[in-house]
This record gives sequence, C-alpha cells and structure tokens, in this order.
Amino acid sequence: MVAQVGSSPHGDDVAPAEVVAALQRVLASDAFARSPRSRDFLAYVTSETLAGRAEQLSERTVARRALGRGDHFDGRDDATVRVRGTRVRRSLAAYYEGEGVDDPVRIDVPPGGYVVTIRRHVPGQGPEVPADASVAVVRFDTTGDESRGDLMATVLARQLAEFPGLRVVGPSRRHRAEPGEVARALGVRFVLQGAVDLDGPPSVALLLSDGRDGTVVWSVAETVDPASARGLAALDTWASAIAAQLGDYVGVMARRLEATAPADRPDVEAAGRLAFYRHIASGIGASVQEARIALDEALAAGSTAADVLAMHGFILGVCVRYGASQDADADLRSAESSSRRALQIDPRSPLAYLGLAVVAAERRQFDLARLHAARAADLAPAHPSTLFSAGALIAFSGDWPTGSSLMRRSFELNPLHPGYQHVNLALERLLARDPAAALAEASIADAGSGVFGPLCRALALAQLGHDEDARAEMRAALAIEPRVIDDVGLLFSDSLLAQEQYALLEELLDPFRPGGAADVAAGAGRAS
Repeated sequence: MVAQVGSSPHGDDVAPAEVVAALQRVLASDAFARSPRSRDFLAYVTSETLAGRAEQLSERTVARRALGRGDHFDGRDDATVRVRGTRVRRSLAAYYEGEGVDDPVRIDVPPGGYVVTIRRHVPGQGPEVPADASVAVVRFDTTGDESRGDLMATVLARQLAEFPGLRVVGPSRRHRAEPGEVARALGVRFVLQGAVDLDGPPSVALLLSDGRDGTVVWSVAETVDPASARGLAALDTWASAIAAQLGDYVGVMARRLEATAPADRPDVEAAGRLAFYRHIASGIGASVQEARIALDEALAAGSTAADVLAMHGFILGVCVRYGASQDADADLRSAESSSRRALQIDPRSPLAYLGLAVVAAERRQFDLARLHAARAADLAPAHPSTLFSAGALIAFSGDWPTGSSLMRRSFELNPLHPGYQHVNLALERLLARDPAAALAEASIADAGSGVFGPLCRALALAQLGHDEDARAEMRAALAIEPRVIDDVGLLFSDSLLAQEQYALLEELLDPFRPGGAADVAAGAGRAS
C-alpha cells in the first residue's frame, strides 16, 4: 500500500519520526553516500513533503533549493532535475533491493513529479503488488559473456523508461526469483525476465508476468542480429521494438491493466489513465467522453502528474475534434492550459505537445499544429501511439508524406495497433491511387473508424471493379453520415487537404452518385 505522508496505509499513519529515520538510513547507504547531489535531492523533497509543502515542489524549486541552480533556471533548456530524479529513483530501487530490503518504511519519488510517497514494509513479506503501470526488468540469465546480457537488460530498461506514465525498476539482480516475489519486493505490477544465449547466434527469450498472480501475459523468443549484441545503436533498435509492444498506450501492459481493473477502483488518477488507454484502444466517441470525465475527476482530486495533465489536454482537444464538446472554445482553452501545465512539470512530454497540436489544428493553425506534432515525434521516436497521433495530425495539417511515414513507423514498432487507426493509412493509399493497398488497410478498420472505414472500403472496391461489394460498403457509410456523397468536404472540415486531394476524392465518389456505375443513391436507397 502506498500513501503520501499523513495518509493511512494499512489503517495507520506513518509517523513523521518514522519517515525521518527511514530517510537517514537511505542517505547513509552505499547507494547514496557517494552521490551528494542525490542525497540533497532526496532530503529536500522528503523534508518538503513531510512539512506539508508538497504542492510547492516543482522542477524549478528542486533546482534552486536542492541542486544549487540559479534563480534563472529554465527546465526547457536544462534537464538537470529530471536526470537527477531518474538517478535518485534508481538508487532507491537498488537500496531497497539490497541493504534496505528489511526497512520497515520505504520512501519513493514516483515519476511525473517530486512529491514523496511512503509505504510500510513488513520484512520477509513484500508489500501488496501495486496496480499502476510499473515494471521491473530482471537481469537476464546468460550462457556466455554476462556483461553482454546485462547490457541487453539495461538498454531495454532504459527504452521502457521513455514511455510516459510507466515506472521502471532495474535491471534487478533477482535472476531466478518468482515474478510475484520480485513484484512485491520492488513494488511493481509487472516483471520482465529472460535468458540470453550467446554461445551461438545471440538469442533472447523474454517473459512478461503479472506480479499479482504470476500470469505470463506476453512472451517472445527470437534470435538477435549478431551486430545487435556488439553495437549499442543496433541494440537500441532491438530494444525499441520490444519496449514499444510492452509500454505503448495500447501495448501489452496497458491492455492488461485495463482488463483487470476493478470496477470500484478508488484511485481516481489511475482510473483516469485507464480511461485514456481505453479511448486510445477503441477510438469511439463514447470512450473519449468517459476519458474526459475520468481525467476531469483526477485533476479535481488534485493530481499534478505530468502525464495525467497531458492526457487531459489531449482528450479535451479530441472531444472538440470528435464534435463531442458543448463549448469548443472553452474546451480548447482548457486543453491548451492542461498541456502547458504538463510541460512546466515535464518539458519533454510528447503527449503535451500532441495536445497543443490538436488545439492548433482545431483552430486551423496548421503550421503550428505540424510544428507541435513534429516536436512530439522527435521526443518519442519509439513510442507507437505518439508517432501515430503525430503522423495523423501532420498529414491532416497538409504534409501527407511526412505524416504517413510516421504512421507507418508506428505500425512497424507495435503490430498491436487498434483497427480504427488503419483507416488513416487506407485514406493515404487512396490519395496515392493505390486501391489494393487501401483496401488491405481499410479491411482492418473497425467501428472506431466511424464513417471512414466503410467509405474507404467502398472507394477501394469500386476502383478494383467489385461494384456489388462497393455498394454494400457505401450503404454502411451512408447509414453513419447520409451527406457523405454530396459533400466530401464535410468529413475534412477541420483538416487541411490540397485542392487536388479534394478533387481526387470527388472523382472517387462519382461512381456512387446518381447515374454512376456503382450508384447506391438509386436502387439501394440512401440512409436518412
């Protein structure tokens, strides 16, 4: 059970004296003794939290008062605090795995902020496995050079740590421990274990387990390019592909968290994150409203986590984009405010830049939308959902080559993309006059694609000469949006398409208009 100082883990407050004693043990440990800056950082954020000033903890205050930075510190250009925070979290994990394994009170600084949390720990009995998005990477068993196996685990842990909202611990030395034991000892939900065979062509077998019940939720066995075992850049590429499947907003861990979430979850911040994951997975209008409500509640409850603020800004913008907003101007202002607050806490938040990109696109500031979306892609080159959203925004803001390239890269990284996202690539292929590829992409599109799924299938099928099937798909499209044949611009009113793209879409729709070869207006009847 995790709680801030002054709350009630297991029904009893953690007394301030207990926190001070726990802090002194940590600061005197080998993990911190050799790093004065880490000691100062941890001492400051713990003391401020203990003194009831947690709401004042920010990147700027930590920089000035704990790390000796000047009054003119600017986190947009100086990553000192974020880097030190990562080191402190790793040192804490190392301490509690080693000499502090039996400490009765444990201190943590969760990612996304600088407010300390405290949890009780019964020696010999690990704490409750948390329900948050957290994973421990266990050092791989190795048949050959152990340092190379350790390098693989280290690179993979670093890649996973790049995913916003995902807490990563390790690499841990608990090679052969049961997943539940590792999860309880390190305070994480998931455990990534594996073995590396370096006697022949390098091969890796990995298992991701849910620490709550030991269930294996994902596994892979593959041979690594020998160059990957020697070159760090090549190894980064391999680790990025694995991390993308696990840490993405629609990745393995997010899906498992959503599938196993209790209906009465009391943690509104976690509920907001899960609602966000559900929307990314489904793409339907109902899910964006649910995500908005859940994230509104998280902020109303006082959440200042950078990823939650960024999710809130992005979702508000999407509400406007979906036509699901009662006051579009007010929602866009709120979306921009939440996104900028997220950037004040984490200037490298890709999702916050995506939120700003959506706002700019809705205001038809397409140059600015492309700029923000490109910044998001640059900050998260291995995050599939970020790349997809950035690509879609860039494409619909007028740069289809760049946008489609980013979207394709996102699918390469994570084959688990939801079906509705394929419709963007289907549309891109239609505009490139490639109906066969367009049909392949559109065939995967599901209900989340709305009118675009059946519309793209109809246009592709008609070009390929399958008129009867094309008519059936167009009837499905008309049932969703009866005006689609008459006004294709209606579907792209919030986007920037070139005149030749509009002209091509009009050309593709002509066969379905009265007198056309695949006329559905006559005979089949229009939906109304």
